[in-house]
Amino acid sequence: MIIRDDDLYTQTVTQPLTIDGRSVGSTTIQYVARRYVDLRNLGAKAGYVLTFTQRFFIPNTAPFDPGTTTSQIFSNYPALVTNTISLDDPDNLIETLILVDYAPQTVNAAVTSNESAGSSSSMSNSIQHSAGSSLAQTNSYTSSVGFTRSMKPSLPSRNINKSQSNSSTRQASASVTNGQQEQSGTQFSDGSSMSIKDWGSYVQLDTATCTMPTWIFSQEYPWNLIDYRTVDGSGELVLPQYVIDRLWDGEVVNPPSELSLFGINFVCKAGWLIELADGVLDTSSLAFNHALKLTVATHKVDNDGTFSASINAYADPASIQIGTLDLPRLALDPLSAADGPSLIGFVPGQFLIAPRSDGTQCAITAEDNTSLATATGFTSVSRSGFMATDFTAGATQLAISFKLDESASDIGLSFKHWVAGNGGVTLSVAVNGSEPIIRYFDAKEAGSGGENVTTIPLRVKDFSSLDYCDLLTYGLNDISVTLMPDATDGPSSYNLMALAIG
Repeated sequence: MIIRDDDLYTQTVTQPLTIDGRSVGSTTIQYVARRYVDLRNLGAKAGYVLTFTQRFFIPNTAPFDPGTTTSQIFSNYPALVTNTISLDDPDNLIETLILVDYAPQTVNAAVTSNESAGSSSSMSNSIQHSAGSSLAQTNSYTSSVGFTRSMKPSLPSRNINKSQSNSSTRQASASVTNGQQEQSGTQFSDGSSMSIKDWGSYVQLDTATCTMPTWIFSQEYPWNLIDYRTVDGSGELVLPQYVIDRLWDGEVVNPPSELSLFGINFVCKAGWLIELADGVLDTSSLAFNHALKLTVATHKVDNDGTFSASINAYADPASIQIGTLDLPRLALDPLSAADGPSLIGFVPGQFLIAPRSDGTQCAITAEDNTSLATATGFTSVSRSGFMATDFTAGATQLAISFKLDESASDIGLSFKHWVAGNGGVTLSVAVNGSEPIIRYFDAKEAGSGGENVTTIPLRVKDFSSLDYCDLLTYGLNDISVTLMPDATDGPSSYNLMALAIG
């Protein structure tokens, strides 16, 4: 199974390019949203980086004949395309919009050449001479005299020993070494390359905000339609003679560029840094409009030998609108078993939209951007970090969103909460639209907090477990929680300090 990480952040559409009621090609458009915290200027401003990519195909309607041809006409081939983006923000949801980058910026003709040469040489001479002599001489002499007393005094005994040695050694040596080494080398390289793109690409930004680009793609060789689209007083197209010579040599009508002859396949990219206005969570009213205009060209020689060229710019563009961009959910990061559970603590200052006394919508994102919680019915938030409701603002609802890119880990939903007063609260938990799971809770706030945690299994992979289940899916998961007090003697308040998914 193949899962691409970027798919978790992507909204995409593929559809035909329809101009004047007929399809001229197809396009694929995708938007990728990632959450971004701007720490520049000693601040911490949350926003989104939105990246746009569009690929479009426009084939030549005439089939290619690989055999020989005597055609004297090339008609209605794609020759000029403009692709424009604009943004609709009717509710002024965006506070800051900055164009980060776009591509291609300029792609036309390029000529490069290079040449290098080098040479090297080396020479070395060496002479070594040595001479010497050595002399060694050794002389030694030993003697000994001994007397031995005889039994007869008149006949004494005598013993005499002596020895002498003499040695002499003489050495002499001489050597002469003579050597010579010479090296030489030459290196030379010469290269040149020329690349002439038959089509060129240029970008023009809108003059009002300089954030919305328009790409102009045009054939540049043999006929540059950006430069030569002028007509005379009678409406006839005027081309320089050297362009006519490229298209017609007096006998044969030459074809346009290969891209025009077979069809074009181009990609546009742009990226923006978006900061929403304070209190904005729902971005579904934002819409990006894409308008693609096509111009086709024809050049031919009539039977009387007259050369002519013409262009046809379709009046209506192929229009595509990308709306319902849910940036907060689209930009959520997936849960990771290695990083632990996704934890949301309802601490003042971390809310996207803080609870208000009328119980309207509030919202908060986990610090690691792995889950998003929105709620209605909570009327206050404590400085010590918990939301509270007394159910006077109507039903209390809690919606939790998170993403998954794996199916192996056991996952549960845990609440750290308590009630004040008599009675308790019923929690009705629906996961991805399934039948609700019902839990009753009536624990008061405990000093240790051990009795204030309720856990609901969402995925248990142990087949032998009584809690075996799998209510989750790849990608985005939505959990809806409804809180209902006891009908007879409900609690005076319900307090939610934190929730965890993992």
